[in-house]
Amino acid sequence: MYLSNTMLMLADELHTEDHKPRLSPEPRPPAPLCEPISHSTVLSAPSICGVLASVQPAGAIVVDESITTGGAYWDLSRLSRPFSHLTLTGGSIGCGPPLSVGCAIACPGSRVINFQADGSALYSTPAFWTQASEALNITTIVCANNKYEILQLELHKQGLMPTRVSDKVTSLKSPVINWVALAQGYGIDAIRVETTAALESAIARSISVPGPFLIEARF
Repeated sequence: MYLSNTMLMLADELHTEDHKPRLSPEPRPPAPLCEPISHSTVLSAPSICGVLASVQPAGAIVVDESITTGGAYWDLSRLSRPFSHLTLTGGSIGCGPPLSVGCAIACPGSRVINFQADGSALYSTPAFWTQASEALNITTIVCANNKYEILQLELHKQGLMPTRVSDKVTSLKSPVINWVALAQGYGIDAIRVETTAALESAIARSISVPGPFLIEARF
């Protein structure tokens, strides 16, 4: 308000009546919160994004290394409660779990949500031990599609046909990773979900108690 008055006074002094600065419009009313997807929905990349965007708490710090799963999250989270969004930079992968540790230590009063691709998480699972050891308030959502989909997309972009070898090295199905058992091995409570209702319930559970929690969102 004071700045606007100052600009108008300056315009009068400069005799720019025909070119007075326009005042900023009144702020828009807050947008409605994102509506959760139907509870009967089996998990998919878009539905995982929709549930997270609708239920993440105000002030959350979302560490986003969801890679191919999280494409819809950017648009859907525009209607979310105010939050911080930290994303992958550069071409390296595996930053999500350790970055979440740093965020939780720096901001102990906030719930950190690590929105995490399964393949990338394999690069830095020791961070789970630190989360448990320090009792950090981190919810990890592992997007368990059991493959390095980003590598499959890159092969396709290069015009390369899939082969038996490429299928094997971009798959996480032989063997399938048991993220619940892995998290529990590091001392973290964990659950596996396959529907939007179960995911919503698991996120709510994870933020209702202090300490780390891992959700394997299988789709």
